[in-house]
Amino acid sequence: MKLNIKETETMILKLIKNQYWLDCRASFDALVSLFDECQNSDELKLITELINRFEYTNEQDFFNFYREEAKRIAEDTSLLPDQCIIGPTKDDLRPDSSQAVTRPFYRYLLPYKKKLTVCNNFKYIENFICKANKKKINVVLLDDFIGTGRTMICRMKKCDKIVKENKTIEECKYQIIALAAMERGKTIIENTGASVYTRHILRRGISDNYNGLELRRAKTNMRRLESLFLNNPTTHEYSFGFQQSEALYVKIEREFTDISTREKIFLTQKTVLFLLPTVYYSSLMFPTRPTSGLIRYKRTAPIHIDRAAMPNAKM
Repeated sequence: MKLNIKETETMILKLIKNQYWLDCRASFDALVSLFDECQNSDELKLITELINRFEYTNEQDFFNFYREEAKRIAEDTSLLPDQCIIGPTKDDLRPDSSQAVTRPFYRYLLPYKKKLTVCNNFKYIENFICKANKKKINVVLLDDFIGTGRTMICRMKKCDKIVKENKTIEECKYQIIALAAMERGKTIIENTGASVYTRHILRRGISDNYNGLELRRAKTNMRRLESLFLNNPTTHEYSFGFQQSEALYVKIEREFTDISTREKIFLTQKTVLFLLPTVYYSSLMFPTRPTSGLIRYKRTAPIHIDRAAMPNAKM
């Protein structure tokens, strides 16, 4: 849908009022391309409404949340050092964001006298439960984002299986800590009896914001837009977000230049986080695989459109 420059600028300025992180040339160019992909006013309206639902948080909020949670855990008298283990959901050798959360969480626990066990892989949690000789144990699982909740459910089921094999353990309690969580995923986890601690609770981008005919039209429009980037979007695992979560979590890491040495430094801890309750993960908007959690972004360079990075993307 071709818009004239004045119409485009007006729409983008309205978006920037609510989403100030869009106020840069790279975002402007990406939005123009995105609007051009829309065939009609309904698609354009859907895209702008989804973008307006983006929730933004910065690195200070990120670290403050896990610092506060570490303090809460350290002061929880029910969590005894020999009956509690803390760790990520990751259970193989490939690094992921849950391990990136675990590292600062461990550092925040160090000042406290109570020395709790913190591991960097879920396999250690399984081993801890297997060898436990206490009647009650506590498992604290860390992550940055809860989508459908299936990953956490899967990990808790694994723990429960080992608990049953261990004849000593009578009770295993779970605490789940994540910066952001989809409302439905959080509810699913809580229904198992686990406690979920999070800062941001998000609703599904489309299904939780429309009803009746409007909902059906919104889904139809989104599937049409998805078809531009995904082969067979109705059966693709990333259609409407991973496992139909209608959500996208993106972590943007920025490159800075050290003026004294003129060298570019990639600061993995200097992160800006975007929590996006939307199903739109067009490569025009974000140049990496959906839900991959990492975008390399340079302040002075426009967003690089890398469709090859999209799974099964059309070239």
